[in-house]
Amino acid sequence: MIVPHARERDRVFMEEVVRTMDCSEWVAINRMRKKMKIYFFSQLSHCDGLTVRDSVVSGIFPISSLIEFPHEEPTIQDRRLWQKALRVVTSPNYRFQIPLGYTLRVPYDLHAWYITSDRDRLLQVDQESRKSTLYIPSQNGRRTRSGTAYSCTGRSSELTADYTQFASVTTATDGTVILHSTIDTPVSATTEGPRTLLAAIHSLPNQSLWHGLDLDGNGDWFLDAIRSGSLVVAHDGSYKEHVDRSVSSAGLIIFCTRCRRLAKASCAERTFPGTAGNYRGELLGGLLLALIMYAAGPLLGHGPFPAVEIACDNMGVVGHGKNRHTSLKDKQKQADLIRCFRAILAKCAVTVTYVHVYGHQDDKIPWDDLTLQQQLNVLADKLAKDVLDRAVRDNFFISSLFPLESFRVLVNGKKVTSSIKEAMYEEWGRTEARSLMAKRKIVSEDNFNKIYWEGVGAAMMAYPQMFRVYVLKHVSHFQGTNRQLSRDASQAVDNVCPCCGTIDESTGHITRCLDEGRTEMFYESVDVLCDFLHETHMDGRLIDCIITYLEHRGEKTMMSIAHRMPLFSSVAADIDAHLDGTAY
Repeated sequence: MIVPHARERDRVFMEEVVRTMDCSEWVAINRMRKKMKIYFFSQLSHCDGLTVRDSVVSGIFPISSLIEFPHEEPTIQDRRLWQKALRVVTSPNYRFQIPLGYTLRVPYDLHAWYITSDRDRLLQVDQESRKSTLYIPSQNGRRTRSGTAYSCTGRSSELTADYTQFASVTTATDGTVILHSTIDTPVSATTEGPRTLLAAIHSLPNQSLWHGLDLDGNGDWFLDAIRSGSLVVAHDGSYKEHVDRSVSSAGLIIFCTRCRRLAKASCAERTFPGTAGNYRGELLGGLLLALIMYAAGPLLGHGPFPAVEIACDNMGVVGHGKNRHTSLKDKQKQADLIRCFRAILAKCAVTVTYVHVYGHQDDKIPWDDLTLQQQLNVLADKLAKDVLDRAVRDNFFISSLFPLESFRVLVNGKKVTSSIKEAMYEEWGRTEARSLMAKRKIVSEDNFNKIYWEGVGAAMMAYPQMFRVYVLKHVSHFQGTNRQLSRDASQAVDNVCPCCGTIDESTGHITRCLDEGRTEMFYESVDVLCDFLHETHMDGRLIDCIITYLEHRGEKTMMSIAHRMPLFSSVAADIDAHLDGTAY
């Protein structure tokens, strides 16, 4: 019998294990899988589709499952291997690299949890007996960093249409349960559809986008504002290179000039240093606005409606907001967001027009003299900056798998945001480089991804071409040493160091030759490097580690030098692992 997937992008756990792990480990992992009653990836994770349940990681307490499994008694070694397998198929911190999507059916847990959209009622349902238990927020309103606490009422309750989401919970020591995350229940064919704007937004895929949403109610006033033409909207983006080079954020402010009510939405996304930026943040704000307008469409009734004007201080976003049907260039930056943003705008029931406003006008114009659009732009800018700082602090970011994308391209699990051709070439080049460097014993395959290759490339481009050639020869062990020159039959050269007489003058020998002259020249170079590091205001302790390491010329490991500095221990271990077995 084929068991259907419970969520979009769900996978069979053992199929991924077979694909990624050594065959000698399959039996033990499968034994643990049966013990833990795991079949799909969706059974590993909370409702957020990102986080592996703590109980699953521990490997001690099986989940309650509707799927029957044979009895197994794993060993302690099996449990250790189980945790290794979880890290391999997810990530070192037990978070999915690509989150699971929307729900396709009720989870396979014996006890399913449902929650109302206002989060006032939490219901546990036994899927075999259909008995239910009602939970409500704790009397003291206790809210932890993990989520809201709910207490058991001891009463049953009917599973009604008010329960619009599945929930994941963890059990606290005092008997309460803590809400971890939620996801919308599947919409059945007989459902009439959401009746409020808030419910419509929460029915969209990728609910991580809406953790920063505040509609000031259920959104009825928003619909009235569209009908009356009293809606004023502005959005802005933020990027703080000094905080995190891989994070972009967005803030959206919506205001009704008739009822004077204000809504806001914000989000932060972690991508990669070459992808993140202020422009991506600006587009994220546009995406939030487009999705809200799209969700509002079926609730507005028959039009036509006045056009809604959106204020933005980025000319690129304004241009894409106006020109929704022009083709994108192959190398268009943030192409994934632009495609999605424009496609959703084109589907909106209301005409959306973009106008440009200058940003940061409050720096030179008194607040009361700013236009309403300028004021909202200032508020959106502050909101975007605040959510970026908060997201980095709490390590909470949205999924980059946006709703209503016509297609997505993932290369080695990384979403392509610009040129697909360049992304594929880059990944091919990285794969070939990893293989070649391992074959030449320059960098092992395990250590290849620990090197900051983007930084290496940026540094190399700052050097003159002939110096780059020198570095390439040195790293590739093709310097003009006597090891290489002796291979040329036309030259009468012996493979001997001309300074110290050591047989086999390799590239590595250049910096380790014990000849007095070469030694003095080496230490002079180290002194120059030391002066440079001090000029860059590097941490003095790290400078001491680097200089001491160089002065010992391979006779001392970095770990032995930095063992009293826990802050640098992981870096030191990586340096020693990288150099262990390197060819010289």
